[in-house]
Amino acid sequence: MPPGEWPLAGEFSTLADALAAAAEQFGDLDAYVDGDERLSFAEWLRSADALAAEMAASGVGVGDVVALHLPASIEYAIACAAAFRLGAIATGLNPRLGPRELDAICTQAQPALVVRDPALLGHGLPVAIPAISAERVTELWKSRATAAAPSYRGSAADPVVIIWTSGTTGQPKGAWFDNANQLALAGAAGVI
Repeated sequence: MPPGEWPLAGEFSTLADALAAAAEQFGDLDAYVDGDERLSFAEWLRSADALAAEMAASGVGVGDVVALHLPASIEYAIACAAAFRLGAIATGLNPRLGPRELDAICTQAQPALVVRDPALLGHGLPVAIPAISAERVTELWKSRATAAAPSYRGSAADPVVIIWTSGTTGQPKGAWFDNANQLALAGAAGVI
């Protein structure tokens, strides 16, 4: 990042607002690099909005949980941002967890939708949860699909993520974090 361009300028009450501002301020600069693949801030927002439109069409709305059963990847970043843009709550499902842990998390979180890597099918995730594949996320990103920005206008107090323990000493336990908490973490890291 060239000197003077970071941190992100402005005041934000939600991660969705911060993402939109980052796309405006940093546009074609790399937001995420995974090997040879690169995702700019503008592509991140555009792809997240296209995926958010598909999530909304699947019935996902404000306050619903969207589970991400994906490895760390550009697709994970897009899916997480799509949930934020809808006002949904993103929760990661570690691909290394076994069936018992995944079942416990899904029972507690009651996700409305899962974004999953097809290679992880059969790893214990309940099949009954509506799903969007990681391949579809890649398709939206690479095809440069567009959709109108979701209309979510939330607050700093809205929950935005659930982070889980591994369940090594019992059932996994989820900790809820709101927009204010996550923005404070970004601020402490010097991002905003």
